[in-house]
Amino acid sequence: MRIENLAHLLQGQLLNTPSIRSIEGWSATIDEVRRGDLFFASTPALIPQAIQKGAYAIVFAGEGAMEDPEIAWIRVDSISKAAQRLLRFLIVSHSTTPILLDPITFDLAQEYLDDPKIAWSTGDPLADLAYFRSNPPQLLAFWTGSYFQELQLDPALIPSPSYQILQRYPLETSLLVEGHYHERLPIAPLFEEELVKLWGLIHHHQLRYSWSAPPKSHFSPIFFTPRGRIVPFGKSSKVLIVEPDLSLAQRARTYLEQAVPWAKRGYWSVQKLAGFQEVPIEGVVEMLYNSPFHYTLYVGATLETIQPSLPQREPTLL
Repeated sequence: MRIENLAHLLQGQLLNTPSIRSIEGWSATIDEVRRGDLFFASTPALIPQAIQKGAYAIVFAGEGAMEDPEIAWIRVDSISKAAQRLLRFLIVSHSTTPILLDPITFDLAQEYLDDPKIAWSTGDPLADLAYFRSNPPQLLAFWTGSYFQELQLDPALIPSPSYQILQRYPLETSLLVEGHYHERLPIAPLFEEELVKLWGLIHHHQLRYSWSAPPKSHFSPIFFTPRGRIVPFGKSSKVLIVEPDLSLAQRARTYLEQAVPWAKRGYWSVQKLAGFQEVPIEGVVEMLYNSPFHYTLYVGATLETIQPSLPQREPTLL
C-alpha cells in the first residue's frame, strides 16, 4: 500500500516526505516486525527497535522525533482507532465475512469449532490485525459490544437450523439438527438457545467441530467422589459446576432448581452475591469434603483459577 493512501486511510498526518513509497506489511508487536512493515508504536520506546528491524513506516500518537527521515512517520490521534481503520479495510478488501455472536455462543464456538476458515476476534484491533499478515481468514467472529460497533461492519446473518431437542439431561443435550442425530452432547440445556445458534453457524458455513469434552468456558462440571477424588465426566453423583460469569449466576441457579429438583444443591460465589454463600477459592476443596450437596454451583471462578486448589491426583478432565 502506498504511504499517502495509508496515511489517508488511518486518518493520520504524514509528517515527512520519505524515500520509502509503500509498505509491504504491518505489525503491532516488536517481535513480529519484518523489513518493509508498518509498525504501530503503542509504546514510543519500541520505535528504535522497529527501525533497526527494517520498519518502513511508524504510526505513533503524541509528540516524537523523526529518528530516520528516510522512512514514513504518521501521527494519529489514537493508535487503537488507526488500527481499527486498517482492520476494517482489510476485512472488506479480503472479503472476510464478519460474524457477530453473543458472548456465550462466542465462547462455546471458540471451544468446539476446529476449522482454519474461522478466526476469533481478541477485542483488540492491534492483535486482530495479525490474522491478515498471511492467509486471511474466511470468517472473523466477534462478540457483541462497542468494539464491533466501532468497526462499522455489517455482520452476516446466520440462518436458524431445523432442530429438535430429543432429550434434556442435567449436563447434556441430545438433539436432531438438519436430520442428523447428536446424542448426549456435553453441554447443559441451560445453553439450549446458544447451542442452536452454534449449530446454525456450523451448518451454514460447513465448519468442522468436535464435542469431545464438557465446556471449559461456562458451566463447567468437575465430578468428585465422596472422598474428594476427581473422576471422569458422569462417574459420580457429586459435581462442582464452575461458572466464571457472575451475570449468569441467577440464570444458572434457576436452571439447576428446575433440572434437578430432587438433588441437594449448593450455591457458592467467590464474592458476596444474593442467594449465594461466599466461598474463597482456597476454601473450595474443604467445603466440598464437608458438604452434602449433589450439585454445587460456584460462580465467579474459572477452571484455571480453581485448579491449584483441587486435589493433585487429578485426571485429564481439566
